[in-house]
Amino acid sequence: MKIFAALAFLLCSPALADTITVSITRPNNTTQYTANTGWANATSGAVSTPLKGFCKAVSGGAGVSEYLTDVEIIDGANQSTQLAGLIYIFDSPPSSPISDNATWNLATADVITTTVTVPFTLANVSNAGSGAAGSQTVLASIGAIHTCVGGGTAWLMVEVTNTYTPVANEVLTIRLKYEPLN
Repeated sequence: MKIFAALAFLLCSPALADTITVSITRPNNTTQYTANTGWANATSGAVSTPLKGFCKAVSGGAGVSEYLTDVEIIDGANQSTQLAGLIYIFDSPPSSPISDNATWNLATADVITTTVTVPFTLANVSNAGSGAAGSQTVLASIGAIHTCVGGGTAWLMVEVTNTYTPVANEVLTIRLKYEPLN
């Protein structure tokens, strides 16, 4: 019973919660995405997005686990068809990052280092009657555990899972709320 009480304290303690925010700016084009393609910072030579500080450094640097509680995805664009996708979190840098609008085909080495996937679909938000202000979604109570392999960094990539027409230089902002487990 004491173990469950301690776990409940860890998972519900607001003093332990932290948030990390990253943004991915896509290229300066409006090429339509097809389902199962990458959202990235370049059409060739893309890099995965580092989540610096997501893994709190401890002596030895390995074995740190983070409990992902909430994810918020924000897009300044307000498209008629909303972006749907998957966020992938990796415990080491992906060996073959997927470029923007390229077919989503993770290398075997990257599949093995994937620790969390979070599906999402954005929805329009308006600005107090003055028109559209973009799109977003908040996913609460994710309940996923990411175990870090060291160094204080995890990595993130985004897969587009629907047909979606972007705007040039569109920015996807992702906020991850998490709590350290050890």
